[in-house]
Amino acid sequence: MKDTGLLRNIYVNMMKQYILYLVFDSTKIQNEFVYSLLSLDKVISQGLRDEIEIIVYTNIEFQVPPIVAHFKITFRVLDKSEYETWLKRSNNFFLTLKAWILKDFFSHYRTNALFVDTDTFFVKDPLPLFQSIEQGHLQMHVREEKFLQKTEICNYLKTHRFNSLDGTSYAISTQAYMWNSGVVGVNYSNWPIVDEIINLIEQISNDNEWPKKPTWDSKLIEQLAFSYFFQRNNKIRAAEQYIIHYWFFKPFRLFIGKNIGYFNGSDEIEFSNFIKKDQVQRTDVTQLEFKDVSSVLFTIMNEYSYIYLELLFNLPAKTFIGELLREEIFG
Repeated sequence: MKDTGLLRNIYVNMMKQYILYLVFDSTKIQNEFVYSLLSLDKVISQGLRDEIEIIVYTNIEFQVPPIVAHFKITFRVLDKSEYETWLKRSNNFFLTLKAWILKDFFSHYRTNALFVDTDTFFVKDPLPLFQSIEQGHLQMHVREEKFLQKTEICNYLKTHRFNSLDGTSYAISTQAYMWNSGVVGVNYSNWPIVDEIINLIEQISNDNEWPKKPTWDSKLIEQLAFSYFFQRNNKIRAAEQYIIHYWFFKPFRLFIGKNIGYFNGSDEIEFSNFIKKDQVQRTDVTQLEFKDVSSVLFTIMNEYSYIYLELLFNLPAKTFIGELLREEIFG
């Protein structure tokens, strides 16, 4: 009877689809999470809506506003000693938690996982993403440049070898591509890769020779580890036409709220202050169809090209969002 129940639970898990979020401490991160869900609510198909479950990994459970309460949301509140142990193993590198969360998820569920950063919004029904993950394909947000195009990282990789969990050593080719990890999709069948990703993150984050300048290089350890092992084991599929990751313009959450007609927490006040402080053109985004919300982002970037020019150039040219932004700003 016990074995039958276990098989039944595994079968039920395989019929469901899971989106994972990491939401720690910050009220702004909680607000981003709410807007990400609201964007999903705008585009999700009814069939997927019936199957989807949201799992929020957090250090403290927080109140979910009624506007997204119709989603099945489960909080996985991490014990402080648990996540501090994970962090300590990686020299307190916070982003290692993403890989540990996937490991934790697969210890409970034998199915598909779509890990989505909070600073995202959905522009298409993600059902095809889950179908692709179910087929064993690995998903990340968008392909960026080759490792060799990041000079400091390239020099580091040329002079270092790393140890696999089986005791063998390997080098990382600088011809491999960096992928943005704002979206990570993986099936249970690929879970052993996650252990290797954690292992690589721990080796690099504890290595004093990893480049510390420019400072954002230190944030790329987790992204490099996912990128390397995902493309070594499979062909990565890009999720950027379904989900936009607005890491390069964090205030965009305020404009998503304005478009949807809902501000979470004190964001309405922050939106008003942002408009006044930075003299953003007062575009009435409430009349836009949701599929056109990305045009609001382009308008804002146009207004602020002199501030965000450097960030813009960090966006790969041959990507959906990179090409559109450059076309809007530079013509």
